[in-house]
Amino acid sequence: MSNTTAFRSHIPTPTLSGQHEPVWNAGLLSSVYVDPTAPTDGQCLIYDATNDEYVPGLVADVELADGTAAAPSLRFANDLDTGLYWAAANTIGFSAAGVSQMTLSDTALTVNGIYVGSVTTLTATGGGDAIPLTHQVVAVTSQGAGDALTLAAGTVGQTITILYVAEGAGTDTLVITPSSLVGYTTSTLSAVGDSVVLVYTSSGWAAVGGVNPVLA
Repeated sequence: MSNTTAFRSHIPTPTLSGQHEPVWNAGLLSSVYVDPTAPTDGQCLIYDATNDEYVPGLVADVELADGTAAAPSLRFANDLDTGLYWAAANTIGFSAAGVSQMTLSDTALTVNGIYVGSVTTLTATGGGDAIPLTHQVVAVTSQGAGDALTLAAGTVGQTITILYVAEGAGTDTLVITPSSLVGYTTSTLSAVGDSVVLVYTSSGWAAVGGVNPVLA
């Protein structure tokens, strides 16, 4: 009997128990030839369709179910609602306690609904425009003196920087009125280049920096 014939002899699917090391046997697995070379650490059996055999190797890619924030497709045995899932096209979602905490796409990183490091623009109309909470930096263009801007409550720990970048006419000002501003009511930016940095706390928005903001 040739070596090839010996290796092709049928073997049953092995059953392992406890911590016993497996003994490698070549042969047939579901009528497909198994290469006699034993896998090394980290390798597994990969089907080679060209030669119709199983060979030791590394998995080139793994395809998972989409999953959800409540039941992520890549999760932990002791924490089934925490892990990674497919949130949308080209977007990976990260969940904890069954709730989406962060998404990473080809265009943005979003943490708790806030675009990290992102900048958006706003042109004031003088009618109490709302400053968006979904971006960390808001660049504002004024249209007149005393343009009123509002800022709703945020999430504790959230930061936002409001920049006065351009004016529609001379001597314009921006008057920002947050839902609550710790120790004050408004923050006024009087000239292009002025800014205010705000952090949301359990007591409301707190001014922690900026260039020439006038708090009142």
